[in-house]
Amino acid sequence: MLFLKELLSHTSEDHPDYTHLTTALERVHETAVAINEMKKLNESMSKILQLQNILGSSCPVRGR
Repeated sequence: MLFLKELLSHTSEDHPDYTHLTTALERVHETAVAINEMKKLNESMSKILQLQNILGSSCPVRGR
């Protein structure tokens, strides 16, 4: 992402690749945000599973 930012900063707005670079930077940013969100979700799920393993059968599950 840093490379694209740097490249874009040295590309004039009238250059034929400027729009493509802007689009690429936006997509890379969106992908990074999505990956970070999934990573946070995965970490939360991992913590929940760890707690379930610690508690084991000592904590009754309602509705079963």
